[in-house]
This record gives sequence, structure tokens and C-alpha cells, in this order.
Amino acid sequence: LVATAVDPAVEEGEAVREVSSSDQPMAVPRKAQSARAQTGTATSGVAHASRNPTPPSFSRASNRKLVRNALAHVCLAGGARVKEKEAALAAIDAYKGDDSFIVLFKGSSAPLHFKGLYLHPRDGGPVARLYGKGPDSVDPQRVATYFKYDSGAREFRAMQTTTFNFGTTCGIAQS
Repeated sequence: LVATAVDPAVEEGEAVREVSSSDQPMAVPRKAQSARAQTGTATSGVAHASRNPTPPSFSRASNRKLVRNALAHVCLAGGARVKEKEAALAAIDAYKGDDSFIVLFKGSSAPLHFKGLYLHPRDGGPVARLYGKGPDSVDPQRVATYFKYDSGAREFRAMQTTTFNFGTTCGIAQS
């Protein structure tokens, strides 16, 4: 047990003397004293009930920021595509849901050419076009390769999957 000796005349910021069970005084700043009281640490010998932390919610977040970065830094980068980039980013900003976004590319050889921005609903509905010149919807069977965007390396990496899932950021449509 640790007992705290508090002198009402002690001003904030000055040391407060604590006496432990070994009778050796310890100097603890008053601010640390008040922090202990707020966190529920027992300093007066009375055991406080421990806080029950609420478990984190594991809801699937949208990949909005990741796709915005992919469009701005890779897919539509450069001065020649500024208007198209601004229009695609405006389409992402205009959509207020928490569904995932998919970027569709044309052709399977480098460099990858942007074809359109698509919306992948959370409920697993059809992947529908949000912006671009691609088809109105994308059937997963018509996608040749699936990719995931690596924001650190600013590149797309191929994925071993046969359908759109949460980690999928884009795909290459079959001709």
C-alpha cells in the first residue's frame, strides 16, 4: 500500500511526499498525483474498480484515401492530366458512402492506362462506374488481373485473387 501525504498549503507543481510500505519517502510532483487520481490508480489504500475498455469496432473502412493517392500520384499524375485528375477526385469527394472504390485500367502491359473509377458496394452488389470512359459496370469474370495499391512505393502490386475484395484497389479489364 502507498499512502500519500498531502499538505493543503503545497502549491501545484511542488513535490508531494509519498510514504510506501518500506517507510522510504518518494517525491512525486502534484501533477502526477492528480493524474493518478484521474486514471483510477489507488494511492490512498482504497482499491478502485478497474476501467473496462470498450472493444474496438472492426468495421470495414472505405479505401477512399488510398484510391485518392493512387489517382493523384500514379494513375492521373502529371500536368497533362490535371483536369481529368480533378474531375475524378471530385467524383470521389461527391460520394458520401463508405463503399470501396476500384480503378479500372485498359490493357495488360505497362504503362497502365486509366479507364475509369468504379464503386464497389459494401453489400457485394455490382461494381458500377462512378467516373471515366469504361463500361457502365464491371463483372469480376471480365477482369484479367487484380491489383493492390502500395502507397509507400507508389505502385500497384498484383494480387492472387479472382474477385473484388476489400484489399483490391484496381483491376485490368480483358479486351
